[in-house]
Amino acid sequence: AKKQEKQAASKFPKMSLAGELVGNIPTMALLPAKGLAGAAKIGGAFGAVSKITGVNLGGGKYLSTEEGGYMADLKGRDEKRKKRAAGLKTKEGEKEKQELNAAEDAIQALSLESSHELEQLNKKIESARKNASDLNSRDTTDSNKVATREAAISAARAMADTDPAKQNTLASAMAMDVNDPAKVAAKKAANDKLATLKEFKDKIKKATGDVNRVSELEAEAERAEAAALAAITAGASNASELENAAAVAKAALASAKHGGGRSMDQLEDKIIPDLQHKVKEVGEKRIRAFANDIENSFAWPWNKAARRESAHAIRMGVKPKEEKTDVHTPGAEFGRDLAAAALAEAFIGGGRPPEHPPHPPHP
Repeated sequence: AKKQEKQAASKFPKMSLAGELVGNIPTMALLPAKGLAGAAKIGGAFGAVSKITGVNLGGGKYLSTEEGGYMADLKGRDEKRKKRAAGLKTKEGEKEKQELNAAEDAIQALSLESSHELEQLNKKIESARKNASDLNSRDTTDSNKVATREAAISAARAMADTDPAKQNTLASAMAMDVNDPAKVAAKKAANDKLATLKEFKDKIKKATGDVNRVSELEAEAERAEAAALAAITAGASNASELENAAAVAKAALASAKHGGGRSMDQLEDKIIPDLQHKVKEVGEKRIRAFANDIENSFAWPWNKAARRESAHAIRMGVKPKEEKTDVHTPGAEFGRDLAAAALAEAFIGGGRPPEHPPHPPHP
């Protein structure tokens, strides 16, 4: 009879007072060390028990990744934390976001005011850049002058070494200019035109207007435009210069009216990037503080690792998973789940432990 009792007992794993299953079943000690992975291993213990006892417990659903399992519960809490963290980003109605919106509206208004001039300038600059690049790649030497220089160098070298004038004559021959003046002038003109167009565009982009003297700037812009139109009509040599001046005056007026005295360059290169960083920083600081709170708040030992994982994922910007519609029929596997829950309660001690004390700081 004793031999039969031993054989029957050997079919089942023993249970310690610490809620630990001896044999093939992992212990709850895995949870604080492994987090969600530890829960998965404990869930796997149900599979082993099912094989030993012959009772189908559904592969350890109570601690499995399926709905209602302990690991699934941990993952669900992790997703809730990530969703809450995503909601901590700077919102539309906050001061920092409103300041960024205002600056973006301002740059759009300034760009619209000078859009035609800038569009035409960009086309001219591109054309001038191609022309300058083409001329810069060309040889500017005059073949006749090259031949003359080579002859002079040969004659100087043929002079007797004792001749005191030989060195000076050779140096003068080698220093002879062999460039074609027309080619050099064309290259210079192309480069100057490109530089002028860039400077003109730069003036428009950097133009600022005093917000307190909008009416004066309007009058100045009107006078500049009238002068430019008259010069163009008359075919005056300074027509292009007056046209450029009118465009700059118009850009200064736009800065006063729409940009708050700020230029397009100031908004694009400094103000908007700084505001974008500020908006991002406000949200990230809140999210990081939330992650620290998750990690440092009180938690039962078996939940600490899972909370650390959540906090790290939130700091790294991991987004919550998209919700999927899952069709589930309650009670379809009630008997098997009940048996699994009973076994879990037996070796865990009191069923699935709560994550928090009675008044948890977070859901």
